[in-house]
Amino acid sequence: MGGDMDKRWYTVSASTGPLDTFADNVVEQLGAALTRSVYLSGTVASGDSLTRRLSMRGSVEAPHVQRATTDGISDVYRAFRAIGIPPRVVDFRVLEDLAEDEFAAARDDVVGTPQVADRLGISRQRVAQLVAQQGRFPTPIATVRGTHVWEWGDIADWIAAGARDMRRKAAVEEPVAAHRAAAKRRTA
Repeated sequence: MGGDMDKRWYTVSASTGPLDTFADNVVEQLGAALTRSVYLSGTVASGDSLTRRLSMRGSVEAPHVQRATTDGISDVYRAFRAIGIPPRVVDFRVLEDLAEDEFAAARDDVVGTPQVADRLGISRQRVAQLVAQQGRFPTPIATVRGTHVWEWGDIADWIAAGARDMRRKAAVEEPVAAHRAAAKRRTA
């Protein structure tokens, strides 16, 4: 047994810290550089000019998560260097893509706040904020020793129904709110 039969698909995502400069076309440049990736495919680049951060996501085929990580970060760093940006990646994640039968089984997983945070790529505090906002997040199926638990399928359905990327929302709204508060203090 060997070869491609032993390989799995992994989703790789990476984002930078604030960049010194953020040119108007930097997202397009990153996207073009990622199309020349050796290992990554189906890449998507995005950026936020307010926070001067870049993000990317793509897929890599590898025999195990360690190889997916090595191959993915190699391509990410190569793409950043190609557009003249120091590869200051502050967040790098590799998630194994599930086959249809595995995905169906995962829908029945019972998950707590730490697992939800990990699977969504957000902090536990962000999960708590979402839970506190009525109607914004699926209702827990139970509370065990003060901790909420959900069926993963309910959360997956919520995401599929149009829930936005929680990291991007926080990355955009929190700096804007801080800027507005600082401006308000200066005028007061």
